[in-house]
Amino acid sequence: MLNQTALKIYKEIRKPRYDFYAGTGKVYQHQTDARTAYEQALRQDKINRLWERYEDDRVRLLIEPDYDMSIEDLEGDTFNPLANPDINPRKLAQQRKEFIEKVNQEGVYGIVSQVKCTCCNTWITADSVWGFVGDDWKDSGYDLDCMQSALEKADLWEV
Repeated sequence: MLNQTALKIYKEIRKPRYDFYAGTGKVYQHQTDARTAYEQALRQDKINRLWERYEDDRVRLLIEPDYDMSIEDLEGDTFNPLANPDINPRKLAQQRKEFIEKVNQEGVYGIVSQVKCTCCNTWITADSVWGFVGDDWKDSGYDLDCMQSALEKADLWEV
């Protein structure tokens, strides 16, 4: 059974999404099926409730600069004309230029979830994910994964 918060999350997950595919100029619609949306809503609500209850006291999420990133790693083959033959190479070059500008303006970060040791009060890393440009980590799903890892490591997940 979904509570009000989980129901709101469920409705957001179930909303049809529209993706523009630059190669063909077509817009594609997709929608998360009801069962998957239900499970995701329950999980997300549980993580948010537990996190709100224990944040800063037992668990925390840090946003750290990614000093080891490289543009090549970040872009992968996203702007490679050989990997994207259906997109005009000039358009790919323009998109790459805009991406590099965004990286230079907003920076690249990692999210690190940590658990406070109950014996010595030091923070221990539970999980981390790197390579987010600006605040792209927010609502990425990776933030929830890191939060869940910290809650599990602190033995708070089954509470």
